[in-house]
Order: sequence, then C-alpha cells, then structure tokens
Amino acid sequence: MSLALQNIVPASELKCVWMDAGIVAYKLCERKYRCENCPLYAAIHKNKREIKRREDLTPISLITNIPLT
Repeated sequence: MSLALQNIVPASELKCVWMDAGIVAYKLCERKYRCENCPLYAAIHKNKREIKRREDLTPISLITNIPLT
C-alpha cells in the first residue's frame, strides 16, 4: 500500500479486506471483520455464484439447442 493511502486511513479504523486485496479503492470495515454481515461481501459472493452458474452451462448444449437430460 502506498504511503499516501496509509495516511488517508485513520489509525483507529479497520480497512476492508477487499480494500487490502485491491478489489475496491477505499472502504473501511464497520463490522469488525464479520464479513458474513457485510452487503459488499454478499454482493461479491452473489456475483461469484452467478459466474459459476454460467460456467456450468455446457457450451455444446448452447450451440446445438439439444437439451442435456
């Protein structure tokens, strides 16, 4: 993390784990790292599940329009 960013985050505040990971530019943790109660965490994981669901679609079934049963 850059020195400039370190000076922006107050010493008494917790940085969001997604900020530390570089996923978001700036977010403070208001939940003391109880991520399961965080709306951002929920949104990221919902998106991850949607991507996984799309990856589970078989390309051949999309091309041929033949249902795979």
